[in-house]
Amino acid sequence: MNESGHTQAINKKVRSHGVYALKIQTLMNNGVPDCWYSGNKDDLWVEMKYISKLPKRESTEIKSMLSDLQTEWIGDRYTEGRTVCAIIGSEKGWCIQTDPNQWENPILQCELTLTRNEVIEWIVKQTQD
Repeated sequence: MNESGHTQAINKKVRSHGVYALKIQTLMNNGVPDCWYSGNKDDLWVEMKYISKLPKRESTEIKSMLSDLQTEWIGDRYTEGRTVCAIIGSEKGWCIQTDPNQWENPILQCELTLTRNEVIEWIVKQTQD
């Protein structure tokens, strides 16, 4: 499954919990995150990334996958007080980065510890009471 397929699967599950999920097509608005979630508690802007092929060595750093425009856009929303994050997934697992200082740093495979269901639960917890 590719990034789009994983995003669709996550959005379908999130919607089943009463969260509005919008997949954003950014052909004219470079830098805008992939998804916007809205619930009765808060909204959340998410840049989804999927690593289709992990490095052979677990110690190999995986460079940030966010573009400069994406980092700037979600960083600006973070500064405004909005809830934003990057969610990075792979066949091994997922991680959620909520701190702008993380977005430009490489990650290691050992950071991909969450399941897709845990990512869904986290999104619901951020947006719903």
